[in-house]
Amino acid sequence: MQRERREVPRRIEVDEDELRHPLVREICRLIDLRAAWTPKLESELKRLLCSLKPSQVCAVLRAQSDERVALQFFYWADRQWRYRHNPIVYHAMLKVLDKTKLCQGAKRILRLMVRRKIEIWPEDFGCVMVSFSRAGHLRKAMQVLTLMQRAGVELDISVCNTAINVLVEGKRLEKALRFLQRMLVVGIEPNVITYNCLIKGYCEMNQVEGAIKLIEEMPLLVLLIKLATILSWDFCVRREGLMN
Repeated sequence: MQRERREVPRRIEVDEDELRHPLVREICRLIDLRAAWTPKLESELKRLLCSLKPSQVCAVLRAQSDERVALQFFYWADRQWRYRHNPIVYHAMLKVLDKTKLCQGAKRILRLMVRRKIEIWPEDFGCVMVSFSRAGHLRKAMQVLTLMQRAGVELDISVCNTAINVLVEGKRLEKALRFLQRMLVVGIEPNVITYNCLIKGYCEMNQVEGAIKLIEEMPLLVLLIKLATILSWDFCVRREGLMN
């Protein structure tokens, strides 16, 4: 279980003002000069780093056009004396990495969080899953759920939807449907995203009849879910030329 972990609010907000802040812009400028760093430039970067608020460190990570550079800066900052990453920075770094194939870097950050007793959100595991999926490692992506269990973090709808999407994107529709059944067994109710993802999977596999059956077997959902689902269904029907 996750005892004595450092908890932070489960929202990462980096507004445009932070991205335009003079300190953030200067650090980004120095990072761009990294190929020509001198001891003087690195010393200046260290000094500025200690002046940043956690949200500004997140802004620096987000501002990098190359996510590999963002990861390098994260590691560099982590090694500096008299500086310690705020927990929110770990979450922000994982959010940056879920847009990439840098799955090993994402997994390493997750392990750092476990070792340092930093609260891990289900969404963090989702980011690592997506990164492994982008790198073409479907099995390893799904094994992240085992890491999640070992860390004592419970499944929630966000990470379940991520898992289903990973399976659908990997052309494993049957496994995605079995995962849906597992969700129901453990008491996690599917939502709009869950059904839309599965309908998309049926359409991409040219199995319109399966999509129809899924809609027919849906439980009594709120009107919102039915209205949202119609968008995916309309796309599917038009694609197959089955409009009446």
